[in-house]
Amino acid sequence: MSRRTKLILVGIFLVLLAIPAWHVGSNWNPANPIRFRLVSRETLQEIDGRLMERVEVEVLNTSTSPRYIQTTMLKRVKEHYDPFLNVLNRGTVIPAGGTLRGGASLPAAKEDSTEPAALVVFYTQASTTRHRVFSWYYWLLGHLPASLQERLWTPAIYVLSETTLESSP
Repeated sequence: MSRRTKLILVGIFLVLLAIPAWHVGSNWNPANPIRFRLVSRETLQEIDGRLMERVEVEVLNTSTSPRYIQTTMLKRVKEHYDPFLNVLNRGTVIPAGGTLRGGASLPAAKEDSTEPAALVVFYTQASTTRHRVFSWYYWLLGHLPASLQERLWTPAIYVLSETTLESSP
């Protein structure tokens, strides 16, 4: 085989290898891949002596890869209580370009306004590839001697993001 043919074959191989590498790299950690849209906001109800408001949310994955959702927390913008409300179940996978629905009940707003308070969503997510790679890495790290574990990098599997809850059209 001539040198020119070998170079062409190596070039084709590198291009074919670069395509999946580019796809994984571009979807590893995109900025704000998940959008949250308010579907409904029900009137106040009393649950266990506290006024609560039921909120239904539609979750849209805007990236080109499935996203693994670890936590989804809903909180009012102007109030200073810790976010604790899970909109989706832990470990939910949203397909590429897919949507899911979830909901939560949150305490009533403490302000005197008649307008509903704006809500913000905090969520931790990772691409399914990132989740698999780092889960495997942590498994491997757990099986190494302690002296070696201390020297190795311990990355975060999930990325924490914050976005406002979009109102329904």
